[in-house]
Amino acid sequence: MTSKDAMFFNCSEKHEVEQVCRKYENPEAVRAFIKQKAAEGVIKYWTHDKLYAFLAENGFKAAPRPEKMTMAELAARIQEKCGISRSEAEKFVSVFGDCLEDALVAGESVTLTGFGTFKVVDQAARKGRNPQTGAEIDIPARKAVKFAPAKALKEAVANS
Repeated sequence: MTSKDAMFFNCSEKHEVEQVCRKYENPEAVRAFIKQKAAEGVIKYWTHDKLYAFLAENGFKAAPRPEKMTMAELAARIQEKCGISRSEAEKFVSVFGDCLEDALVAGESVTLTGFGTFKVVDQAARKGRNPQTGAEIDIPARKAVKFAPAKALKEAVANS
């Protein structure tokens, strides 16, 4: 159980209701159900775990989590689409990753037309807070990798 699940759910807070609804196959129905049960006084201040169990008991199914593709799965798809051996596809994925890393470490940006651009950005030093103690801390400046998807990729994902 995460610390978020142990926290109390407040059905009068819209952002908390939305956070819960997004986790289910039919968020509109979950939203209406929570609103109805809150009006009846059934749900007020529950832990997230108790709310999730209550929704499951009432027939609501959690939305499937998005799949994550591993390097091995990517190599298998490349093998399938290109008609090359599995070892060649795995070597391609590995070499591609190495070349991308080498270019970024050298400070270059990498543009794959129709896919997007990888580039290194400098993040300035800033103040932050320790989430456990609330104490202010200094976060040092650092370099980070930024990916900017191409218009074609954005449209393909939006239309999927």
